[in-house]
Amino acid sequence: MTTDASRPGAPQVSGVIEEAQSTASALAAKAQDAARGVVDQHKAAVAEQVDEVAQALDTVAEGVERVLPQAAPYVREAVSTVQGASETLRESSIDDLIAMVADFGRRQPAAFLGACALGGFALARFLKSSADRRREARGRLPPQRQGLRAEGRR
Repeated sequence: MTTDASRPGAPQVSGVIEEAQSTASALAAKAQDAARGVVDQHKAAVAEQVDEVAQALDTVAEGVERVLPQAAPYVREAVSTVQGASETLRESSIDDLIAMVADFGRRQPAAFLGACALGGFALARFLKSSADRRREARGRLPPQRQGLRAEGRR
């Protein structure tokens, strides 16, 4: 009985397979690096938005201190929490953030599921309102543009 190594061309096939695996690994690493770069850009943008929310809450806290001084510590605590979230987003890697979310899910499964449901509802509302705005914008097109759009669908 002959083994694969004794067949003619077997070492060449083996070399081609190894080269293909090496090339695939290199391409996967490049794609992963590109994806991480995009995620980091979006992470920085989200951190900036969260920071803007913290600044808005800080302004609200100043007003609350004047009107209802008893509630001011609670609003200040909320500001501090939002600022901490912004800082964590800015300073943590995506792997760290994923690990934090997974850890939170293990420690507080009910809160995690609730947060996921709340996030899902918020996303659904956002997508629905975006679709409604697009539909309204199409309704405001000049008549000649509407006719062109309708003809293009045929």
